[in-house]
Amino acid sequence: MADASRDSPANARVENSLIELLEILGATSNILHHLSHKSVQWTTQTDKPDALPEIMLFGTRPTKEHCRKLWIYVYPPEPNVLDPNPELAFFPPRKGETLDSYTRHGAFEGVRAVRKVLALAKYYFMRKGVEVYFPISKTLVGDLKTICLDFDCGYIAKMVPKTSMPGLVPNTRTSRAVAN
Repeated sequence: MADASRDSPANARVENSLIELLEILGATSNILHHLSHKSVQWTTQTDKPDALPEIMLFGTRPTKEHCRKLWIYVYPPEPNVLDPNPELAFFPPRKGETLDSYTRHGAFEGVRAVRKVLALAKYYFMRKGVEVYFPISKTLVGDLKTICLDFDCGYIAKMVPKTSMPGLVPNTRTSRAVAN
């Protein structure tokens, strides 16, 4: 028997959002598809009831006691608010820490700017099929295209496992060669 919740209009909107994004990205989505989304480390959380249960690992930071993990949470928008965008947040934050304090997990390796990390996280959440709608903005599309260009130019080649894209390898041009 089919799951009625999977056929809901809200669920169709979530699925259509990913389809729309991939259509807008065009050929660029071929590179995006092969980024290390399979290496995203997911877990379920229950400590933040307002957030979705699915969270993804951003990175780790060794401490004297243990290895701290920084997770990305999604907070769906409140009903009847003007801004329909879900909020992505990093937890647990510590005073004085930045994202650069953490070694990025494979799915985010090589992506430095916070905005691009968040764009990639949205894409991964969409690929996961979480039950929240992410509006497709020019900023999201632009950031994902830039991530793909960075890969194509060889800046973030580590994000793609060598076996995942036979025949397609990162371009090894340097930034100076790209400018010329």
